[in-house]
Amino acid sequence: WYAEGKDYAKFLHEDLGIKRHIERRFGSAGIGRIKTERLPGKVNVNIFTAKPGVIIGKKGVEIEALKNELEKITGKKVNVNI
Repeated sequence: WYAEGKDYAKFLHEDLGIKRHIERRFGSAGIGRIKTERLPGKVNVNIFTAKPGVIIGKKGVEIEALKNELEKITGKKVNVNI
């Protein structure tokens, strides 16, 4: 993503917060990389992991909870891809 001026620092801190939150919550999932893509009013988070079932959870409960937590951090709609 690209941003100018103060938006760059704001987005960078949001990205770091997203990554820290995911790594703390799913430390045992074998996460290799977390990639963040920004669109107007929306954030896509791609998580590359060895154990996707840990992040998805039974019937997708964990991933829905993660989406809600990330929406609180960013204030935007968040889409999570595993």
